[in-house]
Amino acid sequence: RTRFSHSLLSSSSMELATARLGVALRRLGQPPTLPRAAPSPSARLARVITLYEYEASPYCKRVREAVCALGLSVRIKPCPRTTLLREGEVGTRWRAEARALTPPEQPLRFPLLHDEPALGSSGEPAIVPESLACVAHLWTHYGDSGAGLAEVQGWVERVRSRAERVRPFVPGGRTTRLRNFVNLVSDEDLPGLFAASVARPFGHAGLAAAAAARTAQPDVFHDSERALWADEACPHARLVREALCSLGLSYTLHGMGGAGRGDHESTATAAAQAQAAALRAAHGEDARPPFLVDPRLGVHSCAGEHAVRGLWKVYHGGPLPALLHLFSRE
Repeated sequence: RTRFSHSLLSSSSMELATARLGVALRRLGQPPTLPRAAPSPSARLARVITLYEYEASPYCKRVREAVCALGLSVRIKPCPRTTLLREGEVGTRWRAEARALTPPEQPLRFPLLHDEPALGSSGEPAIVPESLACVAHLWTHYGDSGAGLAEVQGWVERVRSRAERVRPFVPGGRTTRLRNFVNLVSDEDLPGLFAASVARPFGHAGLAAAAAARTAQPDVFHDSERALWADEACPHARLVREALCSLGLSYTLHGMGGAGRGDHESTATAAAQAQAAALRAAHGEDARPPFLVDPRLGVHSCAGEHAVRGLWKVYHGGPLPALLHLFSRE
């Protein structure tokens, strides 16, 4: 059973082809057009940003895109699903932590952003649910007018306004199931986000929680040295993030927004280029994203497929989580 489950991973060509398909399908959406100016770095060192999310969610993808566009470093705490039959199920360590941050009267939904002052710094923490609010928060506090702040704020307001106009015509439009329909109708960017997600309809693709994500010890879940330098639009990086997510392994995502991707390097923001420079300074001039640092894996790997197989072998070793398991009522 284990050999059969892992045969999907051994077919790296199919894994990479579907990841590339997701990148292509993302173009069906219409995100705001942003200038490639340098976001302001002034407030970054005084804050710690944590994002509770799961890779297969189109709404979470939207927030990771903002992280990469701004060249931010964010602590990711993956919250893969244990069922598709109930919303707000806890089931894993980081989901329980996210539930504790969410007011009891509110449903547990992802993404959830926790932005708090760094140790020794002043300021108030912010807990931000819902993808549009997360994007607006990141651009408001970590971008500036030259980096697309006005464009993002205007886009967010247009989407919200359209949703409010559509919702009265959809019975139950505020419930979880029909909420997605309202969003698809009113948000011109969501078709591309959903298409990119369904290009990889596999349980192990950052959707279903592996058994290890439910039973591993806390020090395995959370290793402060685990880090990934990556651009959201890179298919190799997607495969690595999927494995980290399904395994429930927290890590620091250093968003690079195109930096270090050959002839696309000119499209990166100055902040993303600074991330690339920091990567080369720490790990050598040949270091290029996606670049994973994982002490237990024992390697610093630029090869997405190699890193994926290593993560599953070191942290799991059993059958891959299957999509069918998410429909179990147990």
